[in-house]
Amino acid sequence: MGGILSPKWVVSFYRNIHPYLKDIHVSVEEENHPEIPVANSIIFSPNPTDGMTTMEYSSTAFQKITITIVSVLGEVVLRQEVPVQAGKNLIPLDVYDFGSGVAFVSISDGITLYHGQLHIIK
Repeated sequence: MGGILSPKWVVSFYRNIHPYLKDIHVSVEEENHPEIPVANSIIFSPNPTDGMTTMEYSSTAFQKITITIVSVLGEVVLRQEVPVQAGKNLIPLDVYDFGSGVAFVSISDGITLYHGQLHIIK
């Protein structure tokens, strides 16, 4: 029996020792790490909001992200750079001075662009 050990998975190989049988069995056992997100994601709470909202951004690594909020008219109403840690990050956003309607939020980590919608009600 041989095996490979990784921080994320364990692979074991079983081989029949009988020379005339060519059975090879392989099994993979994955470990679950819920504290490490699989991919970056964003959630707003409360949504809809009338002023303050919190953006929950789950990151796979320490990095700087750029938050851009654009109105339905295409006007950039907020752009800010924020450092985030690996895991769940809670980022407060003050949208009190924005008009009612849908705001389009994009998050850039320098490689990928993530999108979300924030509903503002006055």
